[in-house]
Amino acid sequence: MKFRKRVFRSFQAWYSTNQANFRRKLSVIERSESRLVLAVDGIPKQVMTILFEICYGKSRSLNVAANFHLNGECLDSAGWFDAAPLRVAEGYRCSLCEDRSSSTVYPSIEALWVEHVFVPWMIWINEALTSLSRIDFCQKPDGGTSWVNFIQDEAIRKADEAIASFSIQGTATLKGSVGNVDVST
Repeated sequence: MKFRKRVFRSFQAWYSTNQANFRRKLSVIERSESRLVLAVDGIPKQVMTILFEICYGKSRSLNVAANFHLNGECLDSAGWFDAAPLRVAEGYRCSLCEDRSSSTVYPSIEALWVEHVFVPWMIWINEALTSLSRIDFCQKPDGGTSWVNFIQDEAIRKADEAIASFSIQGTATLKGSVGNVDVST
């Protein structure tokens, strides 16, 4: 599905006026017809923030999520924020909100994106990613379930299931042999 220019322009305009509110600088890794991929300064490249749209029926939702990749595979997602605009007489509401009758009405679709997606995501980056010392990528030995642990204190030992660890400065350390895993930062 095409990533609408309107979404990109809205994000670009919002970010240019709010850049100073981020504790970590963002940079564009990729802009394609389907998404915008951003890197967060000081966070390993295996953590990619992706801004994209999902289409279901006649509705579209704007989403932003931090995806954690190892060896080209997405192991986990966190910090997921989304909004599905619903046009009402007064403006726009988010159709994903549970109580639609009392949900906030925004004057424009851009205002909905800002308040429902961009601002909460910025707060999450500032709070969740700024206080970290390490990110551990974990997976069950059978190769099934995978997840990411956010570690705030470097002294905390790695989980037994940790297959790769990345310091926020970008140094990767591996536990044992994990085969052909790309941990370069």
